[in-house]
Amino acid sequence: MVILYATEQYHPLQTGTATADYGLSKALAQDGHKVYVLTSDVFNHAGITIDIKRQGKACEVQGHRALEIAPNLWVLEFHIFHDGQEWQGELETYLDFAKNFACDLLVNSSFFTWNCDVLLPHLATCKAKKKFLRNHTEMPNIAKKPAKKPPQSKLTQLLKTIYHKSRGIKHPLDPLETLKMQLRQYDKILFLHKNSAFYQHLGQEADLNLDILPNGVFAKDICPPKFLPPPPPPPPKSPPPPPPESRLDPHQLSPHALLEQLCQNPFILNVSNYYAEKGQEMVLKAYYASHAQMPLVFVGSLNRGHTLDRLKALKTHEDGVHGFKEVFFFYGIGRDEVLKLAKHATLFLHASTGNYESFPMVLLESMQFATPFICTPVGNARELAPELVVQDIPQMAVKINALLGDPKYYHHISTALHQRIQNFAYEEIIKKLLAF
Repeated sequence: MVILYATEQYHPLQTGTATADYGLSKALAQDGHKVYVLTSDVFNHAGITIDIKRQGKACEVQGHRALEIAPNLWVLEFHIFHDGQEWQGELETYLDFAKNFACDLLVNSSFFTWNCDVLLPHLATCKAKKKFLRNHTEMPNIAKKPAKKPPQSKLTQLLKTIYHKSRGIKHPLDPLETLKMQLRQYDKILFLHKNSAFYQHLGQEADLNLDILPNGVFAKDICPPKFLPPPPPPPPKSPPPPPPESRLDPHQLSPHALLEQLCQNPFILNVSNYYAEKGQEMVLKAYYASHAQMPLVFVGSLNRGHTLDRLKALKTHEDGVHGFKEVFFFYGIGRDEVLKLAKHATLFLHASTGNYESFPMVLLESMQFATPFICTPVGNARELAPELVVQDIPQMAVKINALLGDPKYYHHISTALHQRIQNFAYEEIIKKLLAF
């Protein structure tokens, strides 16, 4: 099959959406399908703007430059950015390409993104044989009724009726109703899990063809269950211990060398971009409140505002309150190094409060490596592992102690996660996608 895949965020960008869309498109390409990904050459979101550098064999596809980044997988970039008010750039060029590219399947990624919004009114004229929308975003308040508007006078109502009739408008529609009408042009609308508020709300529309297609991992990358590493030997009674300082000095080692050293011993991991709503402060406070002595490692690819600086200042404060603990901050390291840390981690902590998250990829990757995790009730965390969901700092600290203090419980959780991840293999997910 020839597949056109449109997404706002894509590899090598390290966001949940980019990682998920890259994984699915790569799985389709490895299955022998020709996959063409339409995306932007910049990341312009949440107050962060960065240029994206991609590498691959250059060629031309339908008059547009494309990069072959893997066998059967091409990326076509469009310079599309947000100016603070609306999307700007090569929107018409993108629309013209997407409409006129003859393919077996069009997959458009997520509501309320430029790639979806620009194409939505024109779906009926697209040359794709089938058109699917795959949604990553969550809207927890979508079902709430808007505040009641004050009553209008009869004169106002009459004037509005005359205005709409003069323009052939039978009844003014709100934006959500307009969206529902346009969504009917899709052959299938796919959500990441059945408890999504958006899925449940749109499920009330009988003529919208909804289904579930989760995020996934590759079966070959699934690792066996882990055992809790033995605690380090107690320090010698003499001579007196040196002043509290890190045994791994991040100022003396390169990020790569520091990472290699960390992977030789147990450590706790958090992987989230440095945004306030990602909850790194909660993770740090719970770590200091727990009995954990192994290092805590933070990893983020993007940093909004002064989140990372505030986190480092909080670490210094916690040292003063609870005593020194080893904490390391990685920023902007490569995807392969992130995955290496995830594979070697003893415990994974996630405390996001982002209500836009539907299916955190970091939890799947933790399960992929059979690493027990503790997380807040974000997205579908309760579906993945309800016994590992916590509400606040004290609960997270207690759960850290429970997992790191009981080897049998630790291995039990690791085994359970290993069994559950089998249901999220890309090899099976693409079979479901192509069978629709």
